Amino acid sequence: MLVAFDSLPASARVWIYQAGAMLNETQQGVIAERATAFCEQWTAHSQPLKASFKILHGRFLILAVDES
Repeated sequence: MLVAFDSLPASARVWIYQAGAMLNETQQGVIAERATAFCEQWTAHSQPLKASFKILHGRFLILAVDES
């Protein structure tokens, strides 16, 4: 279940991925579409998880999930 990034608790698990080069707007759009789809279907034990992502500085993808 996709939620607002800032609504996730401080205890959320976070993964940070760095691109090898700056991402242009088209690339960021593709990544945002795929990350949205991923967050919307992310489950554990058949239960939806609250998840979100951010793209920062045109180079970093930050994924976060509330496992509680």
